[in-house]
Amino acid sequence: MQNIKLVKKKLFDFLDLDNIKKVAIISDNDEDGLTAAVNGKLFFESNGKEVMVFFYDHSNRNSESFVKPFNLFKPDKTLFFDLNENFVFDIVQDINNVITDFVVIDHHQGTELVNISQNYLVIKPNDFSNIESSKYPASKMVFDLFGGKKWVAGIGVIGDFSFNQWDNFINDICNNFSKKELFEITEICSCIVSMHEKKIKELFDFLCKINNPKKILKSDFAKLNKNFQNLLNHEIKNLEKKGEFFDYVDLIFFETKPRLPSKLSTLFSSKNHKKTFIVYCFEKNFVKCSFRRQDFNVNCDELAKFSINGFDDSSAGGHFPASAARFPKKHFNKFKKNVIKYLEKKYSKK
Repeated sequence: MQNIKLVKKKLFDFLDLDNIKKVAIISDNDEDGLTAAVNGKLFFESNGKEVMVFFYDHSNRNSESFVKPFNLFKPDKTLFFDLNENFVFDIVQDINNVITDFVVIDHHQGTELVNISQNYLVIKPNDFSNIESSKYPASKMVFDLFGGKKWVAGIGVIGDFSFNQWDNFINDICNNFSKKELFEITEICSCIVSMHEKKIKELFDFLCKINNPKKILKSDFAKLNKNFQNLLNHEIKNLEKKGEFFDYVDLIFFETKPRLPSKLSTLFSSKNHKKTFIVYCFEKNFVKCSFRRQDFNVNCDELAKFSINGFDDSSAGGHFPASAARFPKKHFNKFKKNVIKYLEKKYSKK
């Protein structure tokens, strides 16, 4: 493992800022990816570069919306934030004729990139830190590598449920406003990325522009958050009534509405660290689900991949304590059996 100074030198040598003019950022469309992109854009613009930012819908693995503008922009360098190698590979294939050298700054488990003609650099937390990768969000990585607005990175840290790991960092942010306000600001951002996809770019521009985070509390984004919190609270109250409980393997399945699985699974697991929560929804012909287990007793990344093994048109992956999967709904019953099979085998070893 290198120290962060060596990693930064390697990164900036690769970027070769003196000889590039255009930079593209392709980032995940959650709180962590959003805030990483804000500080990334601010850094490159402060160095006189033209920057274009694209948000990738990881749940649908869809880069269709930005292939054409990316091709027209023709960046000299591209940076991927909060997207593991599987997503990066898919995107690179879609824009293969235009993309040149690229950097991946990410904290998910991933596989080695193969059959890629471009030069690339992958940076993970374990390149410079002993902190568990799932607890070192991309927003914090980008801040540590490029600098930027500390409170923006704080939103990403809280949104990625890593605030306990970075408690001192969060406390340092909250000199001019309270920690409660920073958490409320994060909830507002969570509302937009979860339920109002078309407003993500608007929120991104707003975060880039403002210096006082309290402005978010009085924005139109905050008004939308009230309905979102009511919806979440309604679903939380439904857990006992709607959940499927398999107590012998500490497992709970819960069906919810589209765009809510990730947020709800985090909320459920934050209150019960010793249960594996799988929160899912049906969207058209697909099932989308989030896996959470906060005591690190179950590898959610491994479980997610095992649960869809052999399925067509499917994907899965993430972190040890948090992962996701997407697959055709025709496989739903088999999916549930696979999950239980995996956990039965694990619990039989106790």
